Amino acid sequence: MSEWMLNDQIQDTIQGKTPLMYAIQSRDVSLVEQILQQVGAERARVLVNDKAKKDMTCLHFAAAELRLESSQKKRLLRCIIVAGGDASAKNSEGETPRDWAKSDINDVLHNLARLSSS
Repeated sequence: MSEWMLNDQIQDTIQGKTPLMYAIQSRDVSLVEQILQQVGAERARVLVNDKAKKDMTCLHFAAAELRLESSQKKRLLRCIIVAGGDASAKNSEGETPRDWAKSDINDVLHNLARLSSS
């Protein structure tokens, strides 16, 4: 993906989605991981917390993704959370990613906590 698209916070004018949000919705977990790795930790933190219309973040889009098998969805959620995605960020309806994918997000957070305490 073109680096200028990621660095200049390109968003579509209708839904306000970023290239990263479209990558998430494409269900290509490897592409999402590649984008986050390519931009570096500081920029990744900004990208995963950008908001589209209705204050949807990348983690909202990932949590809402029902077309991925469980292991792939957890992998997607994990890479966004590790990059700094906020599981308690509220959209304009007051809903959080955790509201939509509670067990998956809790599993990811539990595994990350366990790894960091090892």
